[in-house]
Amino acid sequence: SLFEAPDGRIWIGLRRPGVVEFDGRRFRSYGPENGIAGFVIATATDHEGNLWMGTRSEGLIRVAHGGLTGYGRSEGLDLGARAPTLVPDPRGPPAVVDNSGRIFLFEDERFIPVRPPLPIEGDFIALADSGGDWWFGTASALYRFAHPDRPSDLANARPVAVYTIREGLPEGGIASLCEDSRRDIWIGADATPSLVRWERATNSFHRFGVEDGVPASAPYSCAEDARGNLWFSVRGGLLRYADGRFRLITSKDGLPEYAYSRLHVDRRGRLWIAAPAVGVIRSDEPHAERPRFVLLTAKQGLTSRQVNGITEDAWGRIYIVGHHGGERLDPETGRV
Repeated sequence: SLFEAPDGRIWIGLRRPGVVEFDGRRFRSYGPENGIAGFVIATATDHEGNLWMGTRSEGLIRVAHGGLTGYGRSEGLDLGARAPTLVPDPRGPPAVVDNSGRIFLFEDERFIPVRPPLPIEGDFIALADSGGDWWFGTASALYRFAHPDRPSDLANARPVAVYTIREGLPEGGIASLCEDSRRDIWIGADATPSLVRWERATNSFHRFGVEDGVPASAPYSCAEDARGNLWFSVRGGLLRYADGRFRLITSKDGLPEYAYSRLHVDRRGRLWIAAPAVGVIRSDEPHAERPRFVLLTAKQGLTSRQVNGITEDAWGRIYIVGHHGGERLDPETGRV
């Protein structure tokens, strides 16, 4: 089938499960991995600009206006068999980081592979802060690059600062990086102390260890709730930083006793916790003195327990990502 949308794009239904979009310059293909499971034999648009595709045997497919865009090798994203991670960029689409020391940055409708000019000692951690600066954590140092005019300029840039144990970093490798609402940078480390804060106002490091209530295990992820409290996923529980004090929340506080990975606070202030091999945990009022936690598993409609990441879209719908692919949860209806 052939269909011209009101925006001028041509949609081509194939004699296999899939559809091709042509925007006048390049072709993009979508298949079962994008939710196009059948032969597309008819296409139309509604009054809101959404696409409707009729298939031969798999029913109707609705594509939200502007909601389907794929990127692969033809757009420069050549990851091979490497498992990528996403780094949110406040100034544009997220960057894609593989485990070979490369970053794929989005520029001119393509992903540009960039290798930052720094020694790579195994995996590294990347962060784009709210001002556009880039931070890279390696096994021995933390590098800060001033925000480039164009993303690809990062390949030839020089770091504006290099921090090591002399400036206050712990001796172990860096396991996580995140920025809080004060624009301070929090560094999780595979060492003792396992948590360090770089204070932007003073350009100084503050170390937190067991004596401060911080467990020895490296924080894997962090998120900030609506009250400005910081949450860190650590071995054995969640670490909450509120009013200048740390508190470890465990199964004794009603938290399901599992391993935890990624954290996400949605626009309504709810805390979502990815628990690999189990499902998803949610707290509707994480700022409460004793927050309550709800476990979401296959009983609530999740198709897999292998959950590695959580995020949301512009409409507040929650996306749960794992080895199986992804699923979308509508918090208003509970439908997955």
